[in-house]
Amino acid sequence: MKADIFGNMALIYFHNKNNPRKAFEFFDQALKIHPANLKIRRDLVQALIIEKNFDTALENVDILLSENRDNGIYHNIKGLILLWQKKYEDALPCFKIAYELVSVKSSIILNTSVALNLAGRHEKAEILLLEAIKYYPNDICFYFAIIENSIRAGEINKAMEYTKIMFKQLDDQIIKQGLEFYTDNPKYAPMSKKIIAPVILSMYEEIL
Repeated sequence: MKADIFGNMALIYFHNKNNPRKAFEFFDQALKIHPANLKIRRDLVQALIIEKNFDTALENVDILLSENRDNGIYHNIKGLILLWQKKYEDALPCFKIAYELVSVKSSIILNTSVALNLAGRHEKAEILLLEAIKYYPNDICFYFAIIENSIRAGEINKAMEYTKIMFKQLDDQIIKQGLEFYTDNPKYAPMSKKIIAPVILSMYEEIL
């Protein structure tokens, strides 16, 4: 019970009081009392990811997996951490396992496609993203990912075409907000605002 209290205090200090240092002190106290509390450790991992402390996050997600290898969410989180550590090929098996274990697969598909893109496997990434857009036509992250994949592959014309499709499907304000929220955000797969924003802006001006 005391561990749960410390865990809740950690979340309050991290999310509501914007005090990560104090939050991590509470996480440490909670896990000293109850090191097998998976919820508290998962909350810690999420906080470490937001703070971009990927090495410590990886250590803790490995502890989670040692307790439950059949949890697809843990495998997906591990893959996400490896993505941000630029270990793209290492991340892919994590996403494959996660895909087989969870029912809601959109984030795993996004993470996999970004890993393929950043590993230089652009054609496979494009195939996966095109299929994803069919199933999730209103998910802006898939558009950002396929635009960036095309740019990295040196196919600017494709990037512009995918940007046009995005503008037809989604509201301008949603796209603008999405650029600020989803890109360069460690809670999501790495997508670069610096890379995709110029193409999106140029197409927006052309459409206007």
